[in-house]
Amino acid sequence: MTRRARRWVAPAVAALALLGCASGTAAASQFSVEVELSAAALPEPGFVSIPRWALQVHVAGSVPAGPAVLHLALDPAVWGDGGTHVVSGVTEAYLRLRGNSPLVSVGVERLPLEVARLTLPFSVEPVDALGRRGGVPGLRASWFPDDATRLRLALAAVDGRFASVLSLRRQFATFEMEGHAAVLGGRTALGLGASGLVGRFVLYGEAWALTVPTEGRYALGVSGALPRGVWTVEAGYAAWLPGQPPRQQAAAQLVRRVDDFSSWTLTVRTFPDADGSGGLVSGEYTRAFGAHELAVLVGGLFGPGVAQGFVQTTVRLGL
Repeated sequence: MTRRARRWVAPAVAALALLGCASGTAAASQFSVEVELSAAALPEPGFVSIPRWALQVHVAGSVPAGPAVLHLALDPAVWGDGGTHVVSGVTEAYLRLRGNSPLVSVGVERLPLEVARLTLPFSVEPVDALGRRGGVPGLRASWFPDDATRLRLALAAVDGRFASVLSLRRQFATFEMEGHAAVLGGRTALGLGASGLVGRFVLYGEAWALTVPTEGRYALGVSGALPRGVWTVEAGYAAWLPGQPPRQQAAAQLVRRVDDFSSWTLTVRTFPDADGSGGLVSGEYTRAFGAHELAVLVGGLFGPGVAQGFVQTTVRLGL
């Protein structure tokens, strides 16, 4: 979020919250709270950027406010990587008018555009220092001419510049397609994404054409089911993490459920470009204890002249 946006977001959130309370329906609001504490061990700083420790709080919910509903998603955090840092974490704070069509909302709201699952070809969402994607401040309206079609216009502030994003999504019997046209200051981005069921597999992909400078990005993937699991294979020219520059890569992921309370995820990523970073491998084990969760992530980077491992333990407490 830009500094200019932050200046009006806080007063707007306060005003909307007061509106919800004044409406006399604040008691009907529903909120969830999750606290996450993580600690990581890295032999030395390098390609993989993980804070030594982090404390994050996630608060999400909605408050009826007369003819509208106030939606909030707050993610404040404090972390350390040699120093201590704090981020306010206003991920979403927007007011949506009640009704079927068109849907109109104003405030800070997420605006994901991607179809890809393991990479990120293009995004207009800001990324904070922890690599978390947030919402963009602005106004958006969605029109549904029928049950299978959505036309959405978003007018927002992206990187301190006025931006407009027009999206058209159409659902068919076994697949769906969505096209985007975004004007970001002096840069234009045109994108087309699709996903659908082909036999027992899910095929998906997206392609983007950008101007100033001229650039093409893409991602293509396939996913399928296994007994107690799901596998995904994807390749493209895209970012491997939010906020990272695009690069050629291929990735594969296997998620397998051990029982009703635990699962593990194996992710393998290769970079065939010539910057010296050959691949990244990680495995994560997750165990649920009622509303709480314990996760252990182990990974490493391998390539010409590069070797780095890391271990991260995370505890999530649902309140």
